[in-house]
Amino acid sequence: MEVRTWKEMLLTCELLIAVDEEKFLKFENDPVMNGKKRKYFSKNKGDLRKPKLVGDKIYIETNISSNGIRNLLLKLLKQYGYKTNEYKVYLKADYTELHSN
Repeated sequence: MEVRTWKEMLLTCELLIAVDEEKFLKFENDPVMNGKKRKYFSKNKGDLRKPKLVGDKIYIETNISSNGIRNLLLKLLKQYGYKTNEYKVYLKADYTELHSN
């Protein structure tokens, strides 16, 4: 899957919800899967600052720092029984401006 931003990395949730939707829906009320002060998952988009619908039943918060997204993805992968070292992120540098002179 190719993404351009850390927020787009949350598209991983679409894949996970397709694997086991029931498990994903339980994250809404799981304190381990939510932040200390706010929720990351909710069936009510009004509970979140910048909600994004995942599947057709639950929203995920997208107003999260890149480190927060990384940490959330690690928790999600563990909840689904995936080894975190099997999830690879490749970063591509864009040097176009440097070489355009």
